[in-house]
Amino acid sequence: VSTASVTLGGSVSFTADNVHARITGSVTGTQETISLAELNYSADTAPSEANINTWANNDMTFTSENLITMTITVENLSEERSLFVILTDNTTTTNVGKTLKQGASNYTSGSAVEVTARNTTTFTMTLSVTDKNQSASATVSYQVDLRDANAEVSEPPMLVEYDADMLCWVSTNGLGFNLYPEDPDTPPEMVNTAIVTLVGEGDSIVFPSRVTDGTTIYNVTCIGMTAAYRSETLTSVVIPSVVSEIEFDAFNYCGNLTSVTFEGDIPTLGARVFDNCNYDLVFYVPQEYYENYAGYSYFQDKTLQPY
Repeated sequence: VSTASVTLGGSVSFTADNVHARITGSVTGTQETISLAELNYSADTAPSEANINTWANNDMTFTSENLITMTITVENLSEERSLFVILTDNTTTTNVGKTLKQGASNYTSGSAVEVTARNTTTFTMTLSVTDKNQSASATVSYQVDLRDANAEVSEPPMLVEYDADMLCWVSTNGLGFNLYPEDPDTPPEMVNTAIVTLVGEGDSIVFPSRVTDGTTIYNVTCIGMTAAYRSETLTSVVIPSVVSEIEFDAFNYCGNLTSVTFEGDIPTLGARVFDNCNYDLVFYVPQEYYENYAGYSYFQDKTLQPY
């Protein structure tokens, strides 16, 4: 077959704080080009949020090139101040390949990009059907945060909802959470913390630092036992610095896992955490903690790459 379709569902959310910027976007490579409504943020406004659902629930047919491309462009309208742009991608796909770039370079979801005064940056996600003889779907979920470059940049908490079938709190990108609120039965060291696991299928997972049930914010301090055990689709994970423990067999037998990025120092590792993964698996670790990882016995026969 020469064409394939993909059902896109989800939303694009934006937050802005003390910046002056214009945001535009589009979806191309389909039978119909879809534009994102232009958003303008004034430097004098209080923190604000806009939810844009223009792209949600569209049944799109790929062009002959088999590519759907989504772009989001952020223009800094300030004459003198820089801003940080943080795009968090929680997109999940089935039978769809995905690339994410900022300009011409590969982009790691959740990273802060500085945009100087009167300059522009563009984020591009490209989707392509892997096997045109099979059904394909993608749940697209973007969170774009704009922050004054002089202010501290922090990741917004990911919203989770309780799933009675899963018996846990879940997010839109296929993650499940056990939340530990302030309660007489909760050990003091676990109050307002969360343990995360994989409840769906995903290829590229960025574990959040914080989640919220809409009332309380929880720090994600632990990746649970067998979190992604024997996942056949997982190819890359990003582990935030707030995670202090990864329990046993969390990523054991993830045969397609080729990239693990740690954003902080070594967490406590349970048994067989990354055993039986892809032969080409590379662990990307912060330069300042590289010696700690290199000197840890578990990583003696692993490939480490400082950044």
